[in-house]
Amino acid sequence: MRYITLLILLLSFSGLRSQTYEVGIFAGGANTISDVGRTNYILPSDIAFGGLFKWNISKRYAWRGSLTYGKFTADDNKSSSTARQQRGYVIDNSILEGSVGLEFNFVEYNLHKLGPAFTPYLYTGLTYFRYDYQYFNG
Repeated sequence: MRYITLLILLLSFSGLRSQTYEVGIFAGGANTISDVGRTNYILPSDIAFGGLFKWNISKRYAWRGSLTYGKFTADDNKSSSTARQQRGYVIDNSILEGSVGLEFNFVEYNLHKLGPAFTPYLYTGLTYFRYDYQYFNG
């Protein structure tokens, strides 16, 4: 039985090739740096998430697509600045971004080789960007 298991494992890995497709998801926080709201630069007010798909067609070229969504709010009443609190502005925004394009690596990029995996790259493509900006005089 042990030899059959070993044979099955060897045969199942015999057809492996380099990683052709890559899929990724991410989630985190979203915030704004503006003249409305708090003065903290890293203080997410809501969630951001997205996904990425990449098709490596060679060691230098890859097709890539991504979709990202984020939402944030800024409120002058939560600021430590008295002038902002007296002004009382509130903004609410959600952002949707989709992108498809071609990635070109200047150096052959192979994650299966030992050593540093670094290459500068150029990305070009089409992007769709939509936002729902709402402003309130709170």
